[in-house]
Amino acid sequence: MLHPHQSRSSNSHHQQQNQLRVPSANSGSRSSSGTRQQQQQQFEIPQCAKHIRAGNGEGNKDDELVVLETATATYRLYARIGEGSFGTTHLAVIQTAKLLGDGLEDGIKDRQLLALQTGRSVVVKQIKKHMSAEPHQSESLELHCRNLESMDIVKSISHIKHCDHPFIAKLLDSQYALTTTDRPFEVYEYYAIGDAMNLLDHIAGTDERHREAVNLQTYVTYLSLQVAEALSYLHESGFIHFDLKIDNVLIDEAGDVKLGDFGLAKACALGKAIENPYYYWGSPCSVSVFASIRWVPPEQLEEGSRMVDHSVDWYSLGALMFHMIYGRLPFEEHRAKILESPAATAAANNSATNSDGTGTPPSNDKQLKRSFLKLWRANVRPKVDDRPKVNQRLKNFLYNLLSYESNSRLGKQGYTEVFQRFHGLCRDLDLHWFDSIGGGDVERMRKMLRRRDVARPYRIKLLQTLH
Repeated sequence: MLHPHQSRSSNSHHQQQNQLRVPSANSGSRSSSGTRQQQQQQFEIPQCAKHIRAGNGEGNKDDELVVLETATATYRLYARIGEGSFGTTHLAVIQTAKLLGDGLEDGIKDRQLLALQTGRSVVVKQIKKHMSAEPHQSESLELHCRNLESMDIVKSISHIKHCDHPFIAKLLDSQYALTTTDRPFEVYEYYAIGDAMNLLDHIAGTDERHREAVNLQTYVTYLSLQVAEALSYLHESGFIHFDLKIDNVLIDEAGDVKLGDFGLAKACALGKAIENPYYYWGSPCSVSVFASIRWVPPEQLEEGSRMVDHSVDWYSLGALMFHMIYGRLPFEEHRAKILESPAATAAANNSATNSDGTGTPPSNDKQLKRSFLKLWRANVRPKVDDRPKVNQRLKNFLYNLLSYESNSRLGKQGYTEVFQRFHGLCRDLDLHWFDSIGGGDVERMRKMLRRRDVARPYRIKLLQTLH
């Protein structure tokens, strides 16, 4: 059973804004057919602060295992940059790239050779294995919250041999655990900017128009279109992501999206439904954690098993867009209200009496969860802030994605209706990316996105500070 994991604070990336140097604005950009050129400001973005600290020795070094080897390459791990339910994440460098076999098609082989160059920085995710409860047994081959089926899904979605989608983070290499001494791990492309919130935070530090939403809505729409295209590709391929949140929307050096972390993805044919694989209600988590997973739709939180479909990802897209605009997750007001209630205070005071070590006594905890969901059902629209002042069509877009009832949620009928709303939103925001096509020609919109024919509204110059 999975333990829900909390989203990090939206303010965690403001620490580097004083490092930004913005040159004079530059006009002009590659323009798509039928669109006009738009102002394109350049931003100099420092490398993600977390990565810099790790590279300078402030990360937790892994003394037990420094070098990993596969049939494809040898990787030297030099800094730990993250740790979660599934394992630890390290910055690494390709120490030795090995010759690839002759069985690959030339295009695929060229792609993989380019990705696996000696000296290139990569990200290595070492996956935890299940620790046996029996004192006489050591680690078993069962992966903690991840199994071989899950790793196969990740490979089928994002491995560079199979995937050349521009907005999917590429899996470069991996190793299964075949013996109790093996370390299962995955190797991904490294994106030095970090995630989408890091990009927007740095831009906000230098762009007054961004803070007043003139440019913010443009940037959020641009990034969200790319996420929507990645989700559509994923859904067409027969999968649901189940873990779309700001941490998993990475940004490459050009300023474009790379959707990553498919560890929770499940197979589901487009237009079909599956039984809820992540029963958050039954997880032994406190109400504070339960109420913090606001990128997850209600049907995954409510008591009792329910069927879920691809619309869960569209709900999460709404939460992602809300987060990028307002700097917080939606329905924060519900979480705050339930945690400030007398019942929550009493439960917290009595938590030490719980003998099973899970904190809040289960009966009180479940009652608080019911109260949280009841409050949410009674107030299904998230509270929006006065600033930044957001276009009403964009607000309505968010409300429809964040629908409490999955049957009325935007995206329930597929990605077509989502892109049609994007087309209308671009017109309202005076963005001319799709002027040459009608709102019903969704496949042409998607093709323009994949071909990078949508003019980027900013230019990024990455300040390389990690050695």
